[in-house]
Amino acid sequence: MVHRAAHITDPLTGSLGIYGTADAGIIGVESPLTVYIRRLAAKSPHVHSTVFPGASTPPAFVEFDPALRHVEEIDGHLILSARSGLPLVRYRIGDTGRVMTMRELTQAMRQCGQELPADLTASSSGHFIALHGRTDVVCTFYALNIYPDNIKAGLENPDIEHEISGKFVLAVEQSDGGDQQLRLTVELRPGANDCHRLRERVTQAVMQALRQTNAEYRHLERTQPSRCVPDIVLLPHGDPAFEIAVKHRWISS
Repeated sequence: MVHRAAHITDPLTGSLGIYGTADAGIIGVESPLTVYIRRLAAKSPHVHSTVFPGASTPPAFVEFDPALRHVEEIDGHLILSARSGLPLVRYRIGDTGRVMTMRELTQAMRQCGQELPADLTASSSGHFIALHGRTDVVCTFYALNIYPDNIKAGLENPDIEHEISGKFVLAVEQSDGGDQQLRLTVELRPGANDCHRLRERVTQAVMQALRQTNAEYRHLERTQPSRCVPDIVLLPHGDPAFEIAVKHRWISS
């Protein structure tokens, strides 16, 4: 969506994502190779499940320099050691994911019948992090986990993206009878108006994205379809629910 809006034509070098934290600064950066792998995984469920097992959506995928940032994977959690302003030794930063070497990545791709392009591997560090998400950024709904990326995939639908800003807050509310309701509050773009038709389009786009990216949601919808329909609330651009100049919280606590 960003490339389309910015008229970027080269998907491998047009933009590169950075993985960093306030604790340790920059940890890793996307490369043309990691962008290539991630785009393949987005198109091929076999590549996705083989290269990124356990990830509900194609995760952020970056390269890192082990001489600057030592990253370990323990029970699915990323553990970091770094000579930062405050030295960190085996520090658990709250992120989940997987650490891979070039050999492991090559073997996984060959299981999918794919060879890594030589021109993209030539300048690679050979050390990779697949960032699945954070343990503290998840919404628990009827025992299933819903992540912000599951919702973002729906709000990036071309049918609605021109009417919403992309900001949202996901929450679970509980009735007096103990039933849970998934509530999604979405910020409109400047000039866009709340209406029943737009709420319906947002509902359908989000539900379709959840079906595609969240296996737990698909199972719940098959068994309890009426409980899986989110309650959509559309608020004007700049509403106090979406504070400016602070880090946005996608999940309501």
